[in-house]
Amino acid sequence: MTSIDFFTYLIGKWKRNLEWREFGGIYQHLSTSNTFLQFEENTKYESTYISESSAASSNTQTPNNRYVRFSFGNSPQDMKFAYEMIFQPLSSSSSSTTTNLQPNHRLSQSQQAQQEIQHFQWKYLGNICKGEFYPLNQVAILKVIMPTSFITTTYRILDESTMAVVIVEVDEKQQPTIQYGNMYRLN
Repeated sequence: MTSIDFFTYLIGKWKRNLEWREFGGIYQHLSTSNTFLQFEENTKYESTYISESSAASSNTQTPNNRYVRFSFGNSPQDMKFAYEMIFQPLSSSSSSTTTNLQPNHRLSQSQQAQQEIQHFQWKYLGNICKGEFYPLNQVAILKVIMPTSFITTTYRILDESTMAVVIVEVDEKQQPTIQYGNMYRLN
């Protein structure tokens, strides 16, 4: 599989199957979930939410950003809007690294492996959340940081219609959980 644009890859309807387990003790199985997800491109961008980076540069939307509406539900007919994600164009991480590094073969390979990163963000319960997609490894990492909880989601693209999913959720009110499984494209 060649390098992928995560925004384009996500567009469509998906089914996500996850096993939930509790960290600690006997690693207890909590439940299994089957959720339907939909990612729709929003070309008009009618939302009032503006990304931090867009707001910092101007009060209008950035022309190269792309927007996707994320919805989910218990069935394809039961989809509810959750939030809108803003995808920035692929960016090179080499511009953010220092140029006075000592020659190091491993570091050089590591820098090459992360030359392009696709950044995206969204707002969840009033908090700005951020994600990154690494095309070379075909891995997306989404981070939700809230005052009392932290959620990290990792998606690994397996093929044109399948992703592996791992979600780690830590909340001050409950035992930390791990959710793992797959997402399958429906259309």
